Amino acid sequence: MRNLLIWLLLAQPLHAQELMSPAEFAAFADGQVLGFSVSSGDLYGTERYLPGQRVLWSTPNGRCTGGDWFARGDRMCFRYDDAGQDKCWLFFRTGDTITGMFEWNWAKPIYVEVIDETEMFACGKLS
Repeated sequence: MRNLLIWLLLAQPLHAQELMSPAEFAAFADGQVLGFSVSSGDLYGTERYLPGQRVLWSTPNGRCTGGDWFARGDRMCFRYDDAGQDKCWLFFRTGDTITGMFEWNWAKPIYVEVIDETEMFACGKLS
C-alpha cells in the first residue's frame, strides 16, 4: 500500500484514473485476448485469459509461455511457467481506456485493449 501511495503522488497525470480491483480486471479479461502496447503504439505482447486463472502470453516475435494469475492485495500478479519471479501490475480505468503499470517500472504505462485474436495472437488456442 505504501508503494501505491508514493506512486500516486509521483504520477500526477494518472490521478484521474480509477484503480481497478483484481476482481474488476479479471471480469474484464476473462475469456478475452488482450493486447498490451506502449505509448508509441508498438505492441508489447498479447495475452489470452483462460479458465482456471490460466494465461497464455505471446510476444510479437511469436514467443509463447503459459502461466497463472492471482490477486496480491490491489495488484494482479502473473507467474509464468518460464520465469522465476512474479510480475505484478496495477490496472486503471479512465472511461473505456485501461492502463497497466508494472510494479518495477511505474513510469511507463502500458495500454490494454481487447483484440481480435485471429489477427494478433501468435500462440495456438488452448482451453
